[in-house]
Amino acid sequence: MSGRVRAALVECIADVHSHIGIDVLFTRFDAVERGISNKVQRSAELLRALHNEANGAAVVDGRLVAVGVTPVSEQVQLVEQRLRKGGLDVAARQYRQAVDSLTDGRLESSNGQLRSCNESVLIKLATQHARRVNDPKAAADRLRAAGLIDADEVRLLQGLVGMSNRSGAHHGLTNDEEATFRLHTTTAEVRYLLDRIPGEG
Repeated sequence: MSGRVRAALVECIADVHSHIGIDVLFTRFDAVERGISNKVQRSAELLRALHNEANGAAVVDGRLVAVGVTPVSEQVQLVEQRLRKGGLDVAARQYRQAVDSLTDGRLESSNGQLRSCNESVLIKLATQHARRVNDPKAAADRLRAAGLIDADEVRLLQGLVGMSNRSGAHHGLTNDEEATFRLHTTTAEVRYLLDRIPGEG
């Protein structure tokens, strides 16, 4: 990769992404960061890490993507695999789209896709193990009635559903920290539920 291309990529990353967005890129490309605080220097460090690890990079449709490697972190890949193994293909697509949206700085889209993923998981698990419902809060109640989760877990799940329905998918009513928090909580919730309540796979 020429110096001119590297410089253009560094400028693109720094212009498009916030510090949180760059954090996500480091995770997404499994790159190690040294703790630099300047955004341009962090962008250069990310690109240098990709180059040193022989993970070529390019800009495609305005997005930084890896060439020849799967641009997902181990954590994200694990959640997707667990969802698909559990027969939750729709939720897996929604989760993947949410991660991509957050990485690309489309915070409202990420929040909306995480909400859909959360609802898909709860409703599908309730359908598999109890009976069909269309509301995620009711799905949590059904899972408790079936003896699969307890009252504290129901309250937690319903609280996360309530949080995911508040303002985050509406333009201008979210920020990097909130969107990242939603991704982390949804990731933890999905992993916990699939361990606690096995799916079809």
